[in-house]
Amino acid sequence: MTAPKQAASGTSPTDSDAAPAILYYIRDPANICTVIGLSLAVVALYLLLHERIHWATVALLAAVACDLLDGQIARRTPGRTPDHGRIGVQLDSLVDIVTSAVVPGMLLLVMGGRQAVFLPGAILIAVAGVLRLSYFNVHSAGGDHFRGLPVYYNPLAVAGAVLLARWLGVYTVYATIIALVVLNLSSLRVPKQRGIGLWCLFAATFALMAALIATN
Repeated sequence: MTAPKQAASGTSPTDSDAAPAILYYIRDPANICTVIGLSLAVVALYLLLHERIHWATVALLAAVACDLLDGQIARRTPGRTPDHGRIGVQLDSLVDIVTSAVVPGMLLLVMGGRQAVFLPGAILIAVAGVLRLSYFNVHSAGGDHFRGLPVYYNPLAVAGAVLLARWLGVYTVYATIIALVVLNLSSLRVPKQRGIGLWCLFAATFALMAALIATN
């Protein structure tokens, strides 16, 4: 009698049955924060459907604030299990695709009146974001620097371009998107933001939100 076959990964076919329910991993403050960020990104998409550009960008920046905050919450949650941490890493990466790649591309398309000339920019930022995050998930060794611009900078840069577009036109946003594509995929060494640097990112995020609301 032969032994039961195992999956290619070396785990038993019944291992998934022994895992906790999917919603178990949402019972975690950091993962809840990540899901709130995803919800805000979907709100941004909804607002873009109604061409509420500034409010959509505000919602996108609120999603970025959640992205910056969830890691801090995770580090300060007592008794957080390793499984919650592993799920949180995957959840964060998947949500980043929406907030930092899909929504900025859709914002460009809507600001450009859905003209085909803006489609390449939307595609490129989506592809660059996915490639950047895939690379990070595989080569996310420790250290003080990232290789390539982290995608959470994308919405901040695009929000600044949205503000400038009032005077300089929509191609300001297009140029920003192309620059971000290059930077996301580059070998540029970008310091990891901790302490004061992280608080500066929070300050920039809320300053941009305030400026967008004031100029709406």
